[in-house]
Amino acid sequence: MIAPAPLGTLALFALLFTLYALGSCRSIYVGDSGELVTAVHTLGIPHPSGYPLYVLLGKLWSELLPLGSVAWRMSLFSCVCAAAACSALYAVGRRLRLAPIAALFAALVLGFSPSFWSQANVQRVYALGAPAAASSPRLPLVIGGSYRTSSGKRGFYSLATTGVGASLGYGGSVPPVVGGWGPTGFVGAIAVWLALRVWRRL
Repeated sequence: MIAPAPLGTLALFALLFTLYALGSCRSIYVGDSGELVTAVHTLGIPHPSGYPLYVLLGKLWSELLPLGSVAWRMSLFSCVCAAAACSALYAVGRRLRLAPIAALFAALVLGFSPSFWSQANVQRVYALGAPAAASSPRLPLVIGGSYRTSSGKRGFYSLATTGVGASLGYGGSVPPVVGGWGPTGFVGAIAVWLALRVWRRL
């Protein structure tokens, strides 16, 4: 399996983070942004589902980055998440044996798409879910490796705990549109595991 070049992944992250940060919102954005920034600053609870992962990570980020206003820090937090998502997609593409230019093209299409860019540099919760969604195609690779190196029971146990953890932990902490990734990934992972067992027996 082709390992992604760490320097290329880091360079892509640095490039996209810089571009997002240059256009980041330095004051309160529209919609839920004021509520979310206030919740992060006071460790409060925003509207349902409460977004605990966003609030806790945002608080840690804003404390570790004493630069400008809390609103701008949270915009930069979205920049980091969005750049990480594109880098993760590039890494997944390389592990799926895509040529470097093809993996880079896929990552840049995501990074420069209007809807993605619109959430990449403002105080909203959506960028936080992007790295998980971009990394999800790698799940079958992880499962396949686990299956080949362990017994069926151990492989299934590892798969089940990963899927349940994603569903209950990550899925419940970010927007509902991303929260569906956990259960969907779990069901898909079960299907891949069963297919691998059948293939092995054949």
